[in-house]
Amino acid sequence: MKTTIYLDSKSGEITNSFSESTLKDKASKVNRSRSRTRFATSAYDEVSNTFVDLYFKDKFLKNSSAGNTFDVTVKASLNYNWSTPIKARAVTHINRLLLSSNDPDIMMNVMIKNEKVFVIYEGITVLDLKTGNVLWNTTFDLVDAGMTSQEIGKAPLPTVDKNAVYVCDLSKGEKAIKKLDINTGALIWKSEKLDNDEVISQLSIFDNTLVAKFGGSIRKAKSVYNANNGATTQIAKNVYEGKSDIRVFDAGSGKAIWTAEKVFSEDKFSKSECSILLNENNLVACSPKFLYIVNPATGEIKNKTEIGKEIGKPEFIFEYDNNYIVKGEEGIASFKSNGSKNYAVSTDKALF
Repeated sequence: MKTTIYLDSKSGEITNSFSESTLKDKASKVNRSRSRTRFATSAYDEVSNTFVDLYFKDKFLKNSSAGNTFDVTVKASLNYNWSTPIKARAVTHINRLLLSSNDPDIMMNVMIKNEKVFVIYEGITVLDLKTGNVLWNTTFDLVDAGMTSQEIGKAPLPTVDKNAVYVCDLSKGEKAIKKLDINTGALIWKSEKLDNDEVISQLSIFDNTLVAKFGGSIRKAKSVYNANNGATTQIAKNVYEGKSDIRVFDAGSGKAIWTAEKVFSEDKFSKSECSILLNENNLVACSPKFLYIVNPATGEIKNKTEIGKEIGKPEFIFEYDNNYIVKGEEGIASFKSNGSKNYAVSTDKALF
């Protein structure tokens, strides 16, 4: 029987717990709206009080696991009202195993920033938020997909600042990080070509610094047909792939500034399977043994603290109540904003 345990965020002490039997009568009331998803077909802009939604005919959904071109209608409502048709080559999930209930069947995303709408698929279309006019579009590969197998997560979604869109293009012959002009889509710079087995799980912009996290969790999905009995077996698993590294670039020129391999030279960061966190003036990262707080612009280590064996292998970092929380394979650790440790506690298996 699974038990959910609540810990005090400052001390790590258990404050409450619920078993499956306790929750059985209340299961229908669980709010799933906070589930983490990679893709989404709607977005809301608080600044302009505008919703933007993607609409498409679903006749291709069942046969698009290797990709298909969809007729998509982008619609804005509330403060701005417009409707713009576009074409988008997108991939649909081969199965829904290990996916959040909020994940759409189609791998598309929409976001609103700097008075522009960004529709992301196996490429990107950028529209003016006020008018819905298409400003530019381009194609690139995000998903390694075929009719019977898919690998999702080898490249992150694009990130945006006031002047540019930064994309990781996995297209054949490209395999590079690119900076594109936000108004025209023109190429400003392109990184050196990436190795075929390299994975970029996070791409973030901080001031004039572009931070790329190499190595990450990949969702591998398969549909296996048995010719002997006509049965089809659906398979999915999350696996960590790629050598872990952090590579930081000057956003203006694309010039490499520093890497975790060099900055953490005395540690085995390449064996880390943990995400990173950018917060205000800090980059927070974990090796298998230590938590680091780093100046993202220079690579200067501000603090280095031993995580503790209690939590097992670190998996991801998030911020809560002005503390950095590291979720491990077998527990949770909490650190103050300066990097000093509050606690590290084993929960046997931290299931969230």
